[in-house]
Amino acid sequence: MISAEMAFILAGVFLFAGVLASKVAFKFGIPALFLFLVIGMVAGSDGPGGLYFNNPALTRNIGDLALVIILFAGGLDAAWQHIRPVLRVGLTLATVGVSLTMVLLGTFAWLMLGTLGLRGAVPIILATLPLTAGMAGANQIFNVVFFTVLVSVLLQGLSLPKVARWLNLATVD
Repeated sequence: MISAEMAFILAGVFLFAGVLASKVAFKFGIPALFLFLVIGMVAGSDGPGGLYFNNPALTRNIGDLALVIILFAGGLDAAWQHIRPVLRVGLTLATVGVSLTMVLLGTFAWLMLGTLGLRGAVPIILATLPLTAGMAGANQIFNVVFFTVLVSVLLQGLSLPKVARWLNLATVD
């Protein structure tokens, strides 16, 4: 466990490195995010810094806070004369993106729940439990379950009506 004093010193060093990276990025015209990533790689467990960080919840919270700060700063730095020319295109892309996502996700949910009922959704939901628990090989488990359910949905969804008609089990509406 790292002491509180060392945590404050490290935070100060990283803040100083971030400010310095931002100034260097501005001077040379390169993205500051690239330099922030380099600082993280140098400080991390695979770099010379050797900091091993094994707290996913804290990592997510720090990342969320950083994203809020980045978006807030970007909003404050944006001038209306820079936003006005791209406003229509931006709103159009955002609307199309959300609509396309809605249609694709709705179609997928309709296939999963409409064809197999909850039998298709339950295995996928249960396969996320090892992912959230951080088990070794959880990604492979999820991928196998997802692929199996997807193939099952497609095969059964496409062939079941034909088989039902062939067996005279389907009624004509």
